[in-house]
Amino acid sequence: MQAHGPNCQNWAGLDEFIRLRAPSLYRYCRLIAGNEHEAADLLQDSLIRAGLHWSKVKAADNPDAYVRAIVVRMHLNTLRRWRREHTVAALPEHAGTPLDLPFIDGDADVWQALRELAPRQRAVVVLRFYEHLTEAEIAESLGITIGTVKSQLSRAIATMRLRLSSPPKEADGG
Repeated sequence: MQAHGPNCQNWAGLDEFIRLRAPSLYRYCRLIAGNEHEAADLLQDSLIRAGLHWSKVKAADNPDAYVRAIVVRMHLNTLRRWRREHTVAALPEHAGTPLDLPFIDGDADVWQALRELAPRQRAVVVLRFYEHLTEAEIAESLGITIGTVKSQLSRAIATMRLRLSSPPKEADGG
């Protein structure tokens, strides 16, 4: 992205930030959004928002955390909008296919359980166990208290344990 015009000084460093951080941010968006298409849209929209507020982002103590917070807020706003616009009469009988995440080695059941968490819980789990952030860093990234991080993480882990301890449903043979 080339910065032109009278405010180009405000954009100094944005190209470098995007070049260096976009791959990691895309993986983060992919885990938050649940699929590659929504992740690409989420990343693009979040980077646009970060660019519009670049002077605040680059002045932040942790620009990565600032942009991750933008990602989560934009994802939550998209979900709220989607829920208002798409009413579902009944839930499908079977869950969709698990994510195809070539950059992650692991059990498909774990990733499915992660996808089924509430968005904020999923964000906390991803930041804690995938990005290896501390509770304080997660709180800063998401703009929430450390207590909220702890409670969201505790609930998410309990939910995932419950889902993963349930015996798998067998398909009807007939």
